[in-house]
Amino acid sequence: MNMNADRIFAALFRTRTLFILMTLFIIYATTVPFQFDRAPTLFDADFIPLWDVERGRLHSIPDLIQNILLFIPFGFLLLISSPTAFEGKAVTSILRAGLYGLALSGFVEALQTMSEMRRTSASDLATNFAGAALGAVLAWLYHDRYEVLVKRVLREAVRGNPGLIVLAFLFVQIVLALWAPFIPSLDVGILRGQLKVVIVDPWGDRPIGALFTEALLFGAFAFIAVREVPGWLRSRGWWPSVVPAGLLEAALVGAGAACFAIGLELGQVPLVHHRPGGRELLMNLLGVAIGTTSAAFSTRFGLAPGPAPSVGALSRAVPPLVLAYSVALPVLRALAPFRFSSFAAGLDRVVWSHQLPFLHFFMRINPLTMMNVVEAASAYLVLGFALASLGRSTLASFGFALLLAEALEILQIPVEGRTFDITEGILAASGALVGAVAYTRLKAQAGKGQARR
Repeated sequence: MNMNADRIFAALFRTRTLFILMTLFIIYATTVPFQFDRAPTLFDADFIPLWDVERGRLHSIPDLIQNILLFIPFGFLLLISSPTAFEGKAVTSILRAGLYGLALSGFVEALQTMSEMRRTSASDLATNFAGAALGAVLAWLYHDRYEVLVKRVLREAVRGNPGLIVLAFLFVQIVLALWAPFIPSLDVGILRGQLKVVIVDPWGDRPIGALFTEALLFGAFAFIAVREVPGWLRSRGWWPSVVPAGLLEAALVGAGAACFAIGLELGQVPLVHHRPGGRELLMNLLGVAIGTTSAAFSTRFGLAPGPAPSVGALSRAVPPLVLAYSVALPVLRALAPFRFSSFAAGLDRVVWSHQLPFLHFFMRINPLTMMNVVEAASAYLVLGFALASLGRSTLASFGFALLLAEALEILQIPVEGRTFDITEGILAASGALVGAVAYTRLKAQAGKGQARR
């Protein structure tokens, strides 16, 4: 049963299957709640692309962006999943992907002519075409410039330094947490205002309860870095020979992690929706200090010094430590900033659209919500990876993560600034699914490398 479930989940991550699922998701998200309660009509349709006839101005920019974002994965997966997509000219395949997106959009718009809640629009056709074409452009860039390099680096890391993959993931997760959605401002006035706010209030306005998640991430990053980086640099002759293994080595790597934390904090100055704060920086540096110290004395936990010898070795060596971290991360993220009101007041904030999967999510999709989805899913990726490395099936890993995610959604009801949304629980648990499948793929890749030797 478990083996069959693992095969099913592995099949779900084939690019052709992902493309089909993405197509079905687009149809679902753009027709929900499926109220086709009238005869087809174009009476209230918008025929002028990018123009809002009712208000006499350009169409809402957030609406245009959400449509483009929705179809970028469609165009990307369409090309990646096709064995002959990259044999012809780039312009031809990009245009073809855009036309496929236009055809899918036309089908959806036709369904919307029968819905009182939806409105057929030429703007949707234009932006969906653009999104699919942009996804195809990204697929060509990946195929031409990065695919071979990514596969080679990943293959070498799996066979020689699997811990570096975990470190790279933590690096990306931290950057997403602190900098997403990466919207810089070149307005000198805005930059001057940011610096002025920092000078007047250097501690920042984020409550302590909202800072635990990032501190935990920095702690894990420092822990893995101390154990992995020196050995990797030493194997290439890049580590100073005068630095002995031990506390001094850990201190140097910890200092590098601290500089990383300081740089990310200062880098928030030119970013919209962000501002650096001394309280946040101190919490992150505290996380670095705890992670560095724990790694320096990790032999007391029964861990052998040096890099991980195989994929998932850390989880198998100290399961309580890894599982505690992988559960604490989504719990801290879900319940932050730990400011609670009554459960009844929280229920008043819950609306019916939160109960129907993906409806509320699609109604407010924008760069901020997309990054929130990525952040929520990444918080569960470690949990899925750890459970799979401990011998749990992909189905069991996903099921446990889904129960945890939905339980935390319920616990969010009395948390100020949070509300229950069934969709976020599903999307978050999908991160554990990705983590579990990633472990099985990496393990298989490592096995192939050993067989070739």
